[in-house]
Amino acid sequence: MPQLILKLACIGILSTFIFPLYAQNSLSTDTLSSAFARSLFKKASASQSRLNNGREYDLNNPRIKGHPFFGTTAWTEGSLVYDGAEFKNVKMLYDLEKDEIVVLNFLLPNKLSLVKEKIESFKIQEQHFIYLKTDSLNKKSSGGFYQLLHNSKVVVLAKRKKEIKDINNSNRDASFNQVDEYFFMKDQTIYPVKTLGSVMKVLEVTKADILQHLRKNAIVFRDDPEKAMVSIVVYYDQLSN
Repeated sequence: MPQLILKLACIGILSTFIFPLYAQNSLSTDTLSSAFARSLFKKASASQSRLNNGREYDLNNPRIKGHPFFGTTAWTEGSLVYDGAEFKNVKMLYDLEKDEIVVLNFLLPNKLSLVKEKIESFKIQEQHFIYLKTDSLNKKSSGGFYQLLHNSKVVVLAKRKKEIKDINNSNRDASFNQVDEYFFMKDQTIYPVKTLGSVMKVLEVTKADILQHLRKNAIVFRDDPEKAMVSIVVYYDQLSN
């Protein structure tokens, strides 16, 4: 019996020293973990804070058939230059009907439309878009986002748009219809191009040379004008060198 009392007393003495030490170490670890987590959050918040500079995204009428976005309705990781800073791995959508970039709010569970004029360029689904002001277009087209299809002496641009087509003026029959327009930028001047004739006029090349080039590459302008325009400009670059 005296031995049992002695053992219990020893355990009590050890507990007096060991438990506070364990608790202190545990508290220190939790404090460090919390501080580390807070520092990471602050860094992330600081880096993404500019992307919270926008307005809440206005959802489209769900009765309209299709969707207004570029390519897909799924969030896609892309990159953009916004308000003078570059952001990578940003989940975004490109609304072609509103011509707006939509991102997830970093702090709140909602969608934000970024300020269009603050976006210099962005990449989504491996496609490169740039922002052009109306003045830089010489009023030949509206300002906004343009896809960069080819960048050389002559820049080939595509304006992607989705318009709401409503045959019977009823939401039940409304649908999103994509319309693509093309432009050449040559010597700081932009030209709308639609037909083979308008392409030749801008590039100042003969029809025979262009037709021969298209036949050689099995390209029919009427069937795929976008592919034809890029191919013609690449050929034009070779002739100019």
